[in-house]
Amino acid sequence: MTEPSRQCKAVKVGRDVAAGEGVTAISLLDECIAEWGKPMEVLVGHDAQYYDVRGGKSRFDSRLEELGIKHILAAVGKPTTTGKIERWFGTYDREAWRFEALDDFCSTTTRSGLTSP
Repeated sequence: MTEPSRQCKAVKVGRDVAAGEGVTAISLLDECIAEWGKPMEVLVGHDAQYYDVRGGKSRFDSRLEELGIKHILAAVGKPTTTGKIERWFGTYDREAWRFEALDDFCSTTTRSGLTSP
């Protein structure tokens, strides 16, 4: 998750993404709220964990509604809207093999200035 200063505040990797369950995204959201307070809005892509492609409500939608947070979906085919996180995942895809754990990767990229969890 990032915030207006363009800093990456938190990262969590989960296996529920393909299933569209959003459990990891909701857990990360709750952790960020506990750490930094509730945001007014959240901007996300059209990924399965954030958005129900069948037109219903995803678990993530429901959690945001429950918390009174506006859910903003980035435009389809416009990666520049979510460029910072796209850049982070590009770096992760290229470099993560060098590290034993996600925490090691995050602390190293923080020191190098690539991200700031």
